[in-house]
Amino acid sequence: FYDLRYDQPITLTNFDIELTPHCAGHLIGGSFWKIQKETDKLIYAVDYNHGKERHLNPSKITMIERPSLMITDAYNALRQNSKRKTRDIQLFKTIQEAVH
Repeated sequence: FYDLRYDQPITLTNFDIELTPHCAGHLIGGSFWKIQKETDKLIYAVDYNHGKERHLNPSKITMIERPSLMITDAYNALRQNSKRKTRDIQLFKTIQEAVH
């Protein structure tokens, strides 16, 4: 295992494949992955958020240029997000409950 930072590529030399984790913007520490071999670029992003939240940076998925293949999901495609104020209240409530 290797500890990686966001945007830090690692090369699997036996296979000549480069892996790069990027911030998914969905969970603390969550990543989507860019996997590249020669000119083929694959994006594996099954859980990401491209909107900015107060406690997380947005994903950089829109910065990836035309991958050969993108693997994603549609689990939350029809989900209606609550208003930011409502989400903030719930976040602070959860934090308060955790520290008390």
